[in-house]
Amino acid sequence: MSESTSSVRVKCPKCGGINVKQVQDKGKVLSYIGQTPTYKKVWKCKDCGASWE
Repeated sequence: MSESTSSVRVKCPKCGGINVKQVQDKGKVLSYIGQTPTYKKVWKCKDCGASWE
């Protein structure tokens, strides 16, 4: 998994930083494969801690 997309650089909407990564939102289950949940992914800024979709 890449920390940014290949053609578009993702920026934090709060601080404008580019030090971001995609993480699983454990509060939002999208589906189950067997008994294993698949979680929604959100962006999280490593500098200020903000998270967004």
